[in-house]
Amino acid sequence: MRSSLIWLGIVVALSSTSCGSSDAAGSAPTADAGAAATSFGPPPHKAGESWTYRATTTLVSTPADSPPPADITTFVDIGGDRGAYIARVVQGNSTVQLTVNVDGQVVAVDKCSFTPAVNYITFPLEVGRTWTIDYTSCSGTHTTGTGEVVGKKTIATAAFGDVETLEIHTKSTSTSKGDPENGVPASTNSNSSVVHWAPKLGIHVKEQIDVPATETSSAVVVVNELTQFVPAK
Repeated sequence: MRSSLIWLGIVVALSSTSCGSSDAAGSAPTADAGAAATSFGPPPHKAGESWTYRATTTLVSTPADSPPPADITTFVDIGGDRGAYIARVVQGNSTVQLTVNVDGQVVAVDKCSFTPAVNYITFPLEVGRTWTIDYTSCSGTHTTGTGEVVGKKTIATAAFGDVETLEIHTKSTSTSKGDPENGVPASTNSNSSVVHWAPKLGIHVKEQIDVPATETSSAVVVVNELTQFVPAK
C-alpha cells in the first residue's frame, strides 16, 4: 500500500506537468506567467530538467507505523517533439521510467501502458474547468473519477516562498480484476487529492492525497511538496 501510494503521487505530479484528454491543449506558460493569465497548456519540459519532492506518508489509524519522509526526484532524460519526453523517477534505490506525450499525459510507467493516457489533470487548465477521469492500465485496472480547477490560490512553500497556484481537486476509484488463479482477489480503492499547480514552473508545488480505510488497510494521507527545481540548460 505505501509504495503504490508513493507512485500514485508521482503519476499525479507528472500529470500536472500528468495529462490531457481529447480537448484541445492551450499554449504553454511562459517564464513570467502568473495571475494575469487565465489558461495554461502542457509545459514543454526538456532533457536536463529535474524536480524533487519530499513525500510524507501518514497511516492515519496507526501513525506510529508511518514511514519517514522520502525524496522523489524526476529527471527528464529525453525530449521529443512539441514537449513529449521520457523521464526517470528515482526514490531511494528504486527507479521507474515514465513516458509522457505532447499533451502532458503519462502514457506508460516502465513497460506498463495506459489506455488512454492518465488524465488526473487535463490541459488547458482554467478556473472552473471540470473533466472526467477515465483510463485503464496494462494490468486491466480501471480508474474513473472527476477533476476540477476550483480557483487560484497563493500558498507558502519552504523552498520557493509564496507561489501563485491553481488549486485542483480530484476524486477517483480504481477497480482491479485481480488474479483469481493465483489467489489475488479483485479490489476497489478510492482516493481524493488537492493539487497546487504553479504556472511559473509548469509543475505542482504541493499535493495531498487522501485514501480512506478499507477492511484490510489503514487510512493514508500522502503529502508531496516540491523542494528543488532545476531547469534545463
